[in-house]
Amino acid sequence: MARNTREEAKQTRSQILATALSLFARRGYAGTSLEDISAELGMTRGAIYGHFASKRDLFERVIALSQDPLYALMASCEHNKRAALDNLERFLRGWFDLLRDNRLHRDAFEVVLNKTEFTDELGSLYNTERRLARDQIAFLQRTLEAAKSQGSIPSATDAAFAGLMVYTQLMGIAQAWLFDHGLFAIDELADTIVGHVLAGAVLTLPDATSVAAIS
Repeated sequence: MARNTREEAKQTRSQILATALSLFARRGYAGTSLEDISAELGMTRGAIYGHFASKRDLFERVIALSQDPLYALMASCEHNKRAALDNLERFLRGWFDLLRDNRLHRDAFEVVLNKTEFTDELGSLYNTERRLARDQIAFLQRTLEAAKSQGSIPSATDAAFAGLMVYTQLMGIAQAWLFDHGLFAIDELADTIVGHVLAGAVLTLPDATSVAAIS
């Protein structure tokens, strides 16, 4: 019985998250209340409070649906024993696979990019998003530096700048596609996009234009 109760609680929590994500995506954070979410679910606010402490807590857990898979992807690539350049390609492909195949990740990502105003109330969320961006850039820089040491990319490659550029390309592509899926078919062009991003990762610059690694 206890196992069933735990499973039911887990299912209810997932249902609340999915419903909240749908409403936040349509109305934004400010335009969505716990009353709206409870009405959509057909449950009381008290039932929601049994799983989440506040609307902000619920929203942060919704946004984690976009963050957690990226941290898992980075960890998977870092623990892989393959060559660094292979892991970089694996990360890029995984990044686009998440956008294409993981609906919760994709929808939560879009909420962050297009439906959220980082007001004082959401200061902690802004900090976690900023940390995620920096963690991804640092991962890319480490991977490119390792690829240099393995001789997979030119030794003159500025890994710090290249990592930053790879990240900005990923975000720009995601922003464009989420804004209008009709701009390009991400499933059909994923290999081509990854190839272009990888090609850009080995650009070289004079020392005067290099940037410091982001810690």
